[in-house]
Amino acid sequence: MDRQRRRTCGSAEGRYRSTQDDQDRQPPEVLQHIDEALACQRALARVPELERKVLTILYVPQRMSIEMQLRLAHIPARLCQERHLRGLRMFDNLYQNYSRSVSQAPNKY
Repeated sequence: MDRQRRRTCGSAEGRYRSTQDDQDRQPPEVLQHIDEALACQRALARVPELERKVLTILYVPQRMSIEMQLRLAHIPARLCQERHLRGLRMFDNLYQNYSRSVSQAPNKY
């Protein structure tokens, strides 16, 4: 059938009502400004591929566990640790350069 299934609440009695507290309805706070996100993305793109792959596995959330992703990529723990540290150093240097250039750029607005 093409009809959508009627949705019900998850309570045992079927009578669940959410609290009328507006505290949980506040918009989530912005964790990172768009300029910082772009600087991170540009810095990560400049990190060599082997180190970038490890950094992506460790810091970008995925459904699969980190251990499973490393196993599928055939990266042993020792090599992961080396690439992780080397990649973090490279990323930090590049990110500092990008964030410095963004902060020194004249504001267009």
